Amino acid sequence: MKNLDTAFPFYDALLEQYRYRKGVSCVPFILCPTTNLVPWIIRRPHNAGDGDDITVWVTPCNGGTPIEIHGDDFGLLVTAGTSYDFIYYTGTSLPNPLPHNAGGYYLDVEDLTSNKHWYSETFGVRSSMTDYFYLEFKNDTERGNIAAYFIQGVWFDIDLVAPIYIREDTGEKRDGILVKEKQIKMKARVIRLQMAPEYLTDALIRLDMQDYVAYATGGTTSVVKQVIIKEPEFTQESLGLFAKMEIQLIWDIEIKKLNFKEMGYSYGNSSNGITKTGIGETTFHSGVYELPVAFEEVMPDGNYVPDVPICVTVALPGNPERPIIPLDLITANGFLIRTMVPCYVRWNAIWTQP
Repeated sequence: MKNLDTAFPFYDALLEQYRYRKGVSCVPFILCPTTNLVPWIIRRPHNAGDGDDITVWVTPCNGGTPIEIHGDDFGLLVTAGTSYDFIYYTGTSLPNPLPHNAGGYYLDVEDLTSNKHWYSETFGVRSSMTDYFYLEFKNDTERGNIAAYFIQGVWFDIDLVAPIYIREDTGEKRDGILVKEKQIKMKARVIRLQMAPEYLTDALIRLDMQDYVAYATGGTTSVVKQVIIKEPEFTQESLGLFAKMEIQLIWDIEIKKLNFKEMGYSYGNSSNGITKTGIGETTFHSGVYELPVAFEEVMPDGNYVPDVPICVTVALPGNPERPIIPLDLITANGFLIRTMVPCYVRWNAIWTQP
């Protein structure tokens, strides 16, 4: 039984490792430096044991001699809860570098207090991670029984695909033309995994639910603003054991509010026009509620049509409130909206070529 859905999971029995599934022949998958393991975490029923009561054996997959490490020798921590505790390792340096082993390793973690063993997935070590891609992520609250603030980390022997650009325009259509309220341009790095085992797919499919995601490559770390994950495809040629995954890491976003000419937009008898739109909340001033609208880019003149198609009260959601727009306060720089009660207003201003 898998202990937690992490990128480097542990099981109650050794035979539950992925390499023992029928048709699997590639060992290992997870990589780490010789001096540091990838971060890992185990959830156990509460007992009185601490990090001093945990022993870890780094065991060669090919049956070599295990390397024994006591929990207090490499920063192993235990946090106690009411019903469950967490045993976790944050990636600190090992007492001694692990020797290279072509067959890879797995961890045998023993809780001496309860005489319980957990067995990790297999992993390999490399003397240098310079050419590898590192991904880390965490949640600020406990989710999926994984402790809050625990940062998972994974090394990949892949190259990032060249960046892609994602464009998204929002607004409303008029006469079949999209009058843009906002334009968004996003830049993303793409990870494409050709053979992700099910346990890694289980962990990475949750990337878009994480509170923090970052990646490092070439000595540069970038914090991700948004993650887009395509549906994993478990391939027939791998007998459904490995999946193809595409993960888009959006790390740069440009946002521009509508404040430009919609050339070619037909409104009235004009072939050219300027449309502006926005949203805001009225606040109390001198007996009424007001929202001053100031354009970032002024209109050519004050001969435009201001309109407030949406005005919903704060106290009574869904109850429309009729706004007032003083005509004598309409200028090329903006106009004023007044209401009798506080409400949110969404406004439009359309200028057409005389």
